[in-house]
Order: sequence, then structure tokens, then C-alpha cells
Amino acid sequence: MFKLGNASYRDYIPLPRWEGEARGGGGPRRDAASPRRRALVFGLLAASLLVNVRFVWVLATAWPAPLDDYQGLRPRALASTRPVNPQDHAIVTGLYTDAFASAPTPIERIAPPHAGVHRHFLDQYSKLQLWTLDRKGYKAAVYVDADTLVKRSFDELFRLPYTFAAVPDVYTSSPGYVTAFNAGVLFLRPDSALYADMASKIASARYPPKEAEQAFLNLYFGAEALRLPYAYNANLAIRQRTPALWDALAREARVVHYTMAKPFLQGDYEEVPLAELERNAARVARQKPLFRKEIDEWVAAWGATKRAYGAELERCEGLSRKPGVHA
Repeated sequence: MFKLGNASYRDYIPLPRWEGEARGGGGPRRDAASPRRRALVFGLLAASLLVNVRFVWVLATAWPAPLDDYQGLRPRALASTRPVNPQDHAIVTGLYTDAFASAPTPIERIAPPHAGVHRHFLDQYSKLQLWTLDRKGYKAAVYVDADTLVKRSFDELFRLPYTFAAVPDVYTSSPGYVTAFNAGVLFLRPDSALYADMASKIASARYPPKEAEQAFLNLYFGAEALRLPYAYNANLAIRQRTPALWDALAREARVVHYTMAKPFLQGDYEEVPLAELERNAARVARQKPLFRKEIDEWVAAWGATKRAYGAELERCEGLSRKPGVHA
């Protein structure tokens, strides 16, 4: 039953107080641990935000590298190859006129099998003789044109588990960058049987004759040729066509190919006396200022060569010149 005034209900059971409620009544008091929980939640949210901002920033600014996502899913092919033996690999160039230099090893000239070859490439089929180097005990060779400058070591090429490799070509105008390779720098494993097969087919194969052996090798090896990075044949055509690419490439270029400006030639592939090379290079730089930096690098390398091989160069200058093709 209910009673009025100060009377109470006999069966009334008071509700329990809120935890921590002060004696004497008042509203419920908040749990003391709640601020700590909220601080922890806010801290986690802030950390997550910072991590995501950092992730987005890295994605937006980092330059991708070939090994960014490397996981090693297959056996390492290069690890299974034998160490390079300096006695059975060679670095080779081809010298066809006195406008370049004198060479010690004469080879047999391979005449162009077709008409229409560019007149500067009339001797280039002789480059196929590279595949006969196995007769001299060589198991691998890197060929570099005489109009190149080696800036860094490329010894890693000798460990490639391939038989032939070259760098895609570049033109200053159409077609620009192509998948066909330039024959100015080649990696190969000599094989006389392969040479015999190539020699038997250069006359019957169908390819544009103007670029001589380069066109033939592109046809002969086709998709089987390993395409190397531009760093192994940094064609000056890149410098003219895409300056930004050249600036990035210059930091890691192994071989620079002086296709667009030749500081060691005058006129139309005319010889320059050794004593006149620096003066001739300065003239070429004035005519082609776009390549001044690269020409200066060549002059510096030539100066180092003179200091290292001065006596040998003087002896070569004194030798009587002999006609023929050398490599």
C-alpha cells in the first residue's frame, strides 16, 4: 500500500548506486577509464592516418626500380654459371680504315652480298667474323664499335646465360625508338658452326640492304636476341630525341655511342692526325653544341689514353700504313 508524505512503501527495495556515486545522491559519475580509452582510440586513428599518408606519399614520389617487388621465385640462373675466366673472353672492336686506328689481328673481309649498302657500311659484314673467335679459344665476346666510349665496366655481360644480346636502336626521327637492335654493341658466344650458317644465308635472306650486317643480324636472331638496357649502348640519338631520358641514362651508362657527333673524324669520315684530335674535337663541338658535354668527355678520355700509352702511340704513328681490314 502507498502512504502519503514521508511515508514509504514497505516493499520498496532501493536501486543500487552508480559506481563511484558520491554519498548523498547526485547523478551518475563517468567511468574514470573512459578518457584513457578514448585517448587510445584517437591515438590509433592518428597513427593509421599518418601511415596511410606516408604510404600515399611514397607511391607518389618514389621512382620504381626493377627489383622493388623481387621475390626470388625461380632459381638464380647467373648463380649457376661459372666465374668469368679472363683468358677465354674478349672485348673486341672493328677497325676498317686509318680514320679510326691500327689493329693487330687481320681478318678476311666479307664483301656485301647485295647492292644498296650504305657506303659507310661496306665493310660491316666482316663483323660476322666475331663468331669465329672460338677458334682462338674465346667462349664469350663483347663487341663495341670504334666510335664508342666505355665509361664503366660491363663485365656482368660475360655472365649472361644467353648466346646473343644487343641494345634496341634509336633514331632521331621516325620511327624513333624501335625493337630492332643496334649492332654497335653486341654480346655473343662465338660459334664457328653458327658463323658458317650465317655466311651461307646472307646472300639469300631477305632484309633491307642499306644497314648491312645490322639488318641481317636482326633477321637472323629476331626475337631470340636478348634486348639489353640503353645503358650498354647509349646512342647519342637519345640525347637529341629525348633529353630528359638522356640525363637519367647518363648516370649509369656503360658505353656511349657517338653516332651523331664523331670528335675523331673530319669531313666525311676523313682521318684526323693524332696530334690534331683535340683541335678537331673542339671544331665538332662548335658545329654540334648539343653534344658538347659528351665531346668533352671523349677528349678527357683521349687525354688519359695518351698519358697511359704515349710510347705505343708514337710507335704506331711511325709504322707504315698498310691497306686491309683489321679487327
